[in-house]
Amino acid sequence: MSGRTLITAVVLAGLLAGLAAWLLTSTDRGASPEVPAPLVDGNTGQGVSPAESTGHGTEPEAEPPAPMSPARRIRHGVAAQQETETGPLQLQRTDNEQVDRLIGRVEAALNGDIDQLVELTQLISNCRFGMENEDQVQRRLDRIAQANAYNPDGPMMPGRGGGSVEFRSFEDLETEMWSRYDQCQVASGVLDETLYEQVLRLAESGLPSARYLYAVWPPDQGSPFSADTLEMLEYQSRALEYTWLNLQQRDPLGLLAMAQSYGARRQSFFTPTNPLQGQVFRLAAMKCGVENDWLEERTQNFGQGLRRFMPGVIEMPTLDQDAALLAEMFCPAQPAE
Repeated sequence: MSGRTLITAVVLAGLLAGLAAWLLTSTDRGASPEVPAPLVDGNTGQGVSPAESTGHGTEPEAEPPAPMSPARRIRHGVAAQQETETGPLQLQRTDNEQVDRLIGRVEAALNGDIDQLVELTQLISNCRFGMENEDQVQRRLDRIAQANAYNPDGPMMPGRGGGSVEFRSFEDLETEMWSRYDQCQVASGVLDETLYEQVLRLAESGLPSARYLYAVWPPDQGSPFSADTLEMLEYQSRALEYTWLNLQQRDPLGLLAMAQSYGARRQSFFTPTNPLQGQVFRLAAMKCGVENDWLEERTQNFGQGLRRFMPGVIEMPTLDQDAALLAEMFCPAQPAE
């Protein structure tokens, strides 16, 4: 055999050996791993893992932390039903006539008096920001007076009716602000965390008026520019659930809560702010027979500010048809004749 032939044979042998080794490795890699036979406890006859049989297994996984207790999930506008047993509201009378009068209003509201419910929500809203002490009120008045000096023909500030009526003069506004301050001082001893917790308990147990009041009483965030995200998420979840429960039961308070949530201005409630949606739900609540001066005033003056700033440009849509559809779905069912 010549030298060249010998070299060729050696090279071919090396290539064949490498190919064989690669094939063997690929076969082993693709093979299914051998599954050990299950072990059986001789005393119980139950299967056990190899780790348990040797006593040297890994530590058991820690249990996941308990989640927050958000309201039950809502699917397609349907919330889980709740128990309807309610415990009594517990508010202590005092020697202060004004405080006791407010306690009586709270009790009447939770007993279903819609006028008292709406007035209570307005009191909560008015006392939310800038009413903790006299200095806050005075600073607020000073800012309004300064702004008015630059624009004497402009509105003082949104006034009665939650923004639908404006004050005619700074003096009227000042009188109203100090009157609100006095009311808020009385309210601070009644509309507190203890009452809030009782309203939540009554709402959870199924009382429609408490569901409504909870829904339009967002947590106090300290100022319009601060927020506790988890607290607000919990509130919004529950508020939406309670409102849907009232809607499902054809209680007009569900429509009223939706109207106030969509119509919220300074701080959002449990829905996005949407003036048109708010007006539709206000009209629907009125079609359900809800009679209230605040509701009627807001409805009649809807869009007043826009028309003043852009006369002839803004044409408010006719929302009566949508309101009629909502009323048909959620107003109390009419008895069959």
